[in-house]
Amino acid sequence: PKGLIVYTEDRSGKRTSEYSSSLRDRGFPMVVLVNENSASASEIIAGALQDNDVPVIGATSYGKGTVQSSYELKDGSYVKLTTNKFFTPKGKEIQGNGVTPDYPVQMDMVNRMPALRFIGTQELGSEALHIYQLQAMLAAMDYLKAQATGIYDQATADAVAAFQRANGLGPSGKLDRETTDVFNQRWEKHT
Repeated sequence: PKGLIVYTEDRSGKRTSEYSSSLRDRGFPMVVLVNENSASASEIIAGALQDNDVPVIGATSYGKGTVQSSYELKDGSYVKLTTNKFFTPKGKEIQGNGVTPDYPVQMDMVNRMPALRFIGTQELGSEALHIYQLQAMLAAMDYLKAQATGIYDQATADAVAAFQRANGLGPSGKLDRETTDVFNQRWEKHT
């Protein structure tokens, strides 16, 4: 849409940045599809289009709407801090809320999930959409009772350890390459 796409606010509520588009309406019908795995930039676009009367269909999106900034310390190391939050043109906060569809559609996404990709050993404190997928799959296989959050918390580590024990692996609670490979084999049989 032409005009404001997204703006950011700092923790005091002061507007810090605005991002706009000069694109014009293309003159054809459009809808936006989102689900719980739609995150960050896709939520910004979905929210901007929704605020400009483009219908959103699906399930509420992930809710990742923060800006992180890196600061160099005196010793040459860096610290990364969350400094701002994203808001849609009409002022809806994305962080923790996601984009709520105009037309909700519930789908059994879990049984359509592809195999997990190994992207390095995952352990307590890791945070990624990949972990959200892992948690949803663990829940579908009755190893995890908690809701998927995308954060590798103690409940996730315990569920991975239970999976490892049940499949003859050392129960470290970490998602390593061997666990990922065995998990994908079991997932294929599950679905």
